[in-house]
Parts: sequence; C-alpha cells; structure tokens
Amino acid sequence: MKRLVADGEVTIVDPTDGLDIRADRVDCHLTDGSEISTALVVGTDAHPASAKLRDLTVTGAEIQLNVPDEWAIVPGPGRMTFHSYKDLDGRAVAESIPISVTWQERMKYQGRENRAAFVGDVHAASASTTVDCDDRLIVEFDEVATPSSAHATEEDWWIFHDLFAELSGAGKDQRRKIERRSFSKEPAHILATGKARVETSVFDLDSGERESRALLIGPRLSLNLRSDVSKMLIEGPGKLLLEDFRPAQEPNESKKTKPKKDTGFFSMARNSGPSKTLIEWKQLMWYDFSIDQTRFEGEVSLKHFSGAVLEKYFGVAKAGGAGTPPGRETYLTCDVLTVDFLDRNARRREPKQRQMGGLSGDRLRQFQASGSVELQDETENLWLLADRLVFERDRQILAIYGLPNQRARIYRYGKGTAHGTIQVERAFYNLATGELESVNVSGSGR
Repeated sequence: MKRLVADGEVTIVDPTDGLDIRADRVDCHLTDGSEISTALVVGTDAHPASAKLRDLTVTGAEIQLNVPDEWAIVPGPGRMTFHSYKDLDGRAVAESIPISVTWQERMKYQGRENRAAFVGDVHAASASTTVDCDDRLIVEFDEVATPSSAHATEEDWWIFHDLFAELSGAGKDQRRKIERRSFSKEPAHILATGKARVETSVFDLDSGERESRALLIGPRLSLNLRSDVSKMLIEGPGKLLLEDFRPAQEPNESKKTKPKKDTGFFSMARNSGPSKTLIEWKQLMWYDFSIDQTRFEGEVSLKHFSGAVLEKYFGVAKAGGAGTPPGRETYLTCDVLTVDFLDRNARRREPKQRQMGGLSGDRLRQFQASGSVELQDETENLWLLADRLVFERDRQILAIYGLPNQRARIYRYGKGTAHGTIQVERAFYNLATGELESVNVSGSGR
C-alpha cells in the first residue's frame, strides 16, 4: 500500500496515547507499505482540522506533516497549543502551563531543529504573559529531561509518530517500542519582528487580582530565556509602561495621620498608591534577568505619576479623596538611563526564577541617568540640568554631577522655598529631609 485516504468527518481517537485527529480529509503517502512519509490533514476555514497528541495540538484548514524531516506546516491561519514548565517571560513554573500561539498567514514547525516560525499577526499567550507582532515570531525550544523520557532515543520525540501508526493501520505491537511521554520542550529563545509587543502581569495569589503590569513595545524584540544568558533586547525606538495597581498601605489605626509624601522617586515606597511610569527611547533597550537591571539608550524620556497626581490626570478615582497619598509627578530626559528593579528578596531567587515579571513586580529601585540630564519633580519643587544623576534608594540620596567646564544647574521653586538657581560641580539632595548639600557652589537669586 502506497497511499491511504479517508474522507468525510474523519475522527481518529486513541485515549491511551492521547491521540485525537479530527478533519474532513486525511491523505497519507507510505513507504515500504506501512511507514507514512507525508500526510495531509484537511479541514475548512469554518471547521479547521486538528491534530492532537497528548499535550500538543495543531489546528488549521490544512496541516501538512512530514515524518522523515519531522516537521509540520500550516499554510494559512491556525493555532498551536503546547504545555511548558517555563512561561513566555522566562519564569519557571512548578506545574506545566498551556501556551497558545495563533497566526494569520503560515506556520512551520521543525522538530529536528527545535524551531517553530509563525507568520502574520502572531499572538502568543500564557496565563500571565502575551507576545504580539505583525510580522513573524520565531521560537526555539530546548529539550526538557523528564523521568518518562530518560531512556528515549534521539528520534523518539517526533510528536506525530503515533498519529502515523494509527493512520496506517499498524497495531500497537508494530509501532516502535518507545517510552511514552509528553511534549517535553520549553521556549528557550523568542524573536518577534514587526511592532513587537510583550505584556506581562503579576497577580495576587490569594485574590487573583492583578497587582502590576509591564508593557513593552518595539520594532524588533529578542528574548533569550536560557538561564545561562537570560537577556532581552529591543532594537530601535520603543516604549515601556509600568503600572502598579496596588492601593497605598493602610496605616496602623493607632498611628493614623494625614498621608505623607512619597519619599522616593518613581513610587518606590508602598505609601504612594497606584502608579504609572512611561519610559521611551530612540535606539535600544536591554534587560538582564540575572541582575534585574535594564538600560535605555538614545533620547530617553521618563514620565511618572502616582497617588493623587495619577487620579488627577487619569481619573483612577476621585482626586484628593480621603486617605489618598499626595503621590508624585516626575519628568526625566537623558541620553542613557540604567534602572535597577531588584528588590530585597530577588537576590535570594534562583537564576531560573528571574524573569521579565520583575519589571512590573518590583518597581524602580534605583537609577543612573547620564548625558544631557534634565529632571523636574513637582513634589520636590525641583528642576535641574546635569551631566549625571545617581539615585540611591537605601540612603534616599540623589547625587547630582556636573562637568568642570559645565556645572550642574539646580533650581528650587514653590511655596516656602528660596527661589533661585545654583551651579555646582557636585551636589547631594536628601529626599527625606529636602536638604541640598553642594560642593563648589555658585549661584544667583538665593
């Protein structure tokens, strides 16, 4: 027998092996009378064909399968769903989670190369992370060692082998004697091109409510999820939006006082309430998972709003409501911005547990801005121009640096503030006390 064809609501189900094929037509070519070399699984746009083997499902109006080369092609819109012990943002999870990828043009899965390419309005999603792009999404997988596959041979993992055995009519005793196992792969590298967009959220484990969200947008995004590399790169201009939805911490009943100002830039304390931080850049952005640090280059702009200020501009709630923290309104521009998102507990995490979620979960902890720095903070009534700024979270100190031939300029304004501009080579501003310590000062109007 060289060919096997089945027409009309074809259904092949084998609960033992987790096999489920549903199509309008199945057309297979065989070699040696029993081994399937290629197969065509056909459905319609309204009722696409599906091929499921245990944890992996591929759907589409047409699915092309090749046994020797170990690939699957869907030449039109479709969906692939698989389970993984690693999320799309690199976070390792205790139990496997479903990851779904949809596309509008075509998909090719290459088993031997551990690679899948999805083309045209691609959307990949897990429970907490989504990746979208207009052009294409390329995913490279790593093999995952599992107890059930410890003794599998190199070719055992070919996910459609049992499917072919069913279609060819081969009995279970005629199949290759292989160890049964799930789709034991996890995403190791992701490349998204064409208006790439990644969104990841952190949810409260008890209530299920979303605590924070990070949204990244850029023309080309590469995400290396391997623990020995663990980096993300956006090439070209892009945006990062950080949102924290958690309310300000309630004060102790016996110590209730009027809300105090946030004593750190960019909502670094829980007394600031919900916040939004938008960072834009012109050249590139990279994020190193291993140290929870990110760097933005090229005409960097940062805007931050929190507390009552956020309510005023975005209508989150009635501005100035009872117990609403005053919040903060900050604007920063520079050539290069390096931000540390690391919290106190993050250093205790294993490298494989660090992931993009740290961008939204930990919020900004410290930063260094360099090159044509301009900072305006409405809470501090402070405006300055400098060559470099360094903010130290633990000390609540903002270090301001100028150049010998171009000193930093600092202007204080607002009610109760001595107006005027000072020029310094170096200064230290204490956010907790509002005091400014200057070195080599010159000024006017003080």
